[in-house]
Amino acid sequence: MVSKKLEETSYFRGTLMNPKAWTLHPIDRSPAFIKALPKIIEKIEAGDYPSQQAGYYDLISNLWF
Repeated sequence: MVSKKLEETSYFRGTLMNPKAWTLHPIDRSPAFIKALPKIIEKIEAGDYPSQQAGYYDLISNLWF
């Protein structure tokens, strides 16, 4: 049902088939975020994240940069 409705929009859905894959949902896309992005990616791939981020879908910017 959701997939069918999504087809009627300009949005797309990414389905991650690899257990090592992940997505990032930043609300803040400021220049500061863009500058910090390589370090954020590095930390995520190392399994290093702020404990306060656990359980939250969207990136909590002030915890990362």
